[in-house]
Amino acid sequence: DSLVSLGSHNAKFLIPDLGAKLAYSPGTMIFLSGKILQHSVPKWEKGERIALVHYMKDKVHDRLKVTRPAWTTQKDI
Repeated sequence: DSLVSLGSHNAKFLIPDLGAKLAYSPGTMIFLSGKILQHSVPKWEKGERIALVHYMKDKVHDRLKVTRPAWTTQKDI
């Protein structure tokens, strides 16, 4: 998955499985397997937080033997 952080916020991107706490400033791009590594942006300080996300191809899920996630719908948001 690829994530792009936009807006005017100050936030941290957490990956608990790795014990990582990364700066997640506007313009930051992160590439990871969201079904393999749990991740979150629990809060942000001041400003707006906008995220653009692109999920990986089915063949990546097949190769890693990970079940494909269901489609996100408006009620999920």
